[in-house]
Amino acid sequence: MTLALDTAAAGAVGLPANLPASLVELRRTVSNCLVATLWVHVPILAWIAAVNGGNASVVAPAAGGLALLASLLWRMRPDASSTRLTIGVALMIMATLVTAVCHGTIWQADTHM
Repeated sequence: MTLALDTAAAGAVGLPANLPASLVELRRTVSNCLVATLWVHVPILAWIAAVNGGNASVVAPAAGGLALLASLLWRMRPDASSTRLTIGVALMIMATLVTAVCHGTIWQADTHM
């Protein structure tokens, strides 16, 4: 299956006009998986916070807000560089939240890895 991408549409979202369709399709597939991964983090973070005596009522909405922001950008402009960067930063913040909710536990050092 090939994905047709006209040059006007490519330039509008910050893609080079000669980008192979297979690369565009790969980026879209990976973005789909990463956005789903962001949403999977939300209940996991809430659970970790609850188990460790943390404040799940703060962590879960923060994680949900990040996932929502990335999802909205992904829906509006799935091929934009800004969308891919936002998804990447949101994943890094999720890792930071995991470390934060493990503060003071034996697992805190392991969450840095």
